This record gives sequence, structure tokens and C-alpha cells, in this order.
Amino acid sequence: MDARSNVVLHEPDYAATGGRPSIGIGDIVDVLRRGWRLPAIGLTVGLAIGVGLLVVVKAPYKSTARILIDRSMNRYLQNSKIIDQPTLEDTEIGGQIYVMSSDSVIVPVVKAMKLTQDSEFARGDGAAAERAAVESVLKRLTVNREDVANVITVTFESQNAVKAADIANAIAESYIDVSVQQKLKSTRTVSRWLQERLAELKPQVAEAERALQAYRDANNLSNTGTGSQKAERLANLKVQWDNARIAL
Repeated sequence: MDARSNVVLHEPDYAATGGRPSIGIGDIVDVLRRGWRLPAIGLTVGLAIGVGLLVVVKAPYKSTARILIDRSMNRYLQNSKIIDQPTLEDTEIGGQIYVMSSDSVIVPVVKAMKLTQDSEFARGDGAAAERAAVESVLKRLTVNREDVANVITVTFESQNAVKAADIANAIAESYIDVSVQQKLKSTRTVSRWLQERLAELKPQVAEAERALQAYRDANNLSNTGTGSQKAERLANLKVQWDNARIAL
């Protein structure tokens, strides 16, 4: 006869716990007591990495330059009735924000300050390095308008405080230089057009003067009293003539 052991396996009584195994507070505490080392090690490593990043990676410095767009000449032209409409509206001032972020402003700064040789922006020579430096500058550049409509703020970030200030000022100066060159170009264009237009109008002015003198002679208005209708008409003609000359 074989000797066999009778082993009786008891299954958990799920019926008493609503069909689920019961887990008590004691079980949770026991698990935490045995596995506390792993979360503690993870927390310690995370704190060490965070402190190391704070030490190695410094917060960037920010420097700001502000540009005031002068409207005094525009006000003078409008008050003097030389022009009827504003020559520089708020929408145009807002558009200057995009001009300040354009290559015509940023590229001269990159070249003048040799940012292609700066490891913070790019390194190397050639068009690729210049393009990389320009893109790097644009990422660190913020341009917006102040509460005052005609004030534009230029803010630049860098790991070096002096460099941040120098580049912010350089961008503002480059924008002013570009604006002045554009205005000079426009002024030269308008000046040429005015000279051509004046050359066309001079014969017309001379003919109008001759016609006015002929009218005076034909109507004997040289010594006419101010009370006559012809004298009043002549006075009105002179006013219109003076206005036409001022407009010209």
C-alpha cells in the first residue's frame, strides 16, 4: 500500500467579502514598511538632479531698450494744415514691431558684434553660421508696444548680463539706422518727383500771372476803390491765387 499524504487546500472565502479579497490597513502599512527604500532613493536622485541643473544652467539675464517714435513733426504738419491725414497711424507703428524682427535689422547686429563666433549663438563662418546666429537672436528677442502707443520695447535674453544689454541696444540702434535710411530714400524719391512736377507747373503759373494782369488791364482795376464789385472779385482772385501758390 502506498503511503499518501492528504493535503486539503482552502480557497479564500470571497463570498464573505463581496466577491473580492480583503486588504486591510495593516497590509498597506506592511507593504510600505518593506518597500520604502525605492521611493526614497528615487526622490533623492531627483532632488540631486534638480539642484545640479540649477547650479549648471543659470537663469538668463534680460535687458530692455525702449524706442520713442516722435510725432511732433506730424502734429506740426497737421496743425499747419499742410496735411489733412496723419502721416504715421497706430497701425503703422504696430507694423514697426515686425520690421524690428526682420533680417534688415538683425543681420547687421550679428555681423557688427561677430555673433557667429559666439558659442551662445553659433560658431563658424559662412552663410549657415550667420543664419544660425540670426535665428538664435530671434529666439531670445521680444518686441512689443508699451501702453503708450508710440513706444516700442525691445527685450533680449542672454546668459551674460552685459551681452544682453549690448545686443538690446544694438538692435534698437540698427532699427533706427534702417528707418533713417528708408526715410532718406523716400525723401530723395519724393524730391525728384517734386522737381519734375514743379518744372511742369512753372509754365502754368506764368500763364496764370499773365491772365490775371490782362484781366486787371482790361477792366481798369489798378486804381479801383475797394467798394466796387470788380475790386472785390479781384481780391477774391488774389486770395485764391495766394492759396494756390501756398499749395504748390
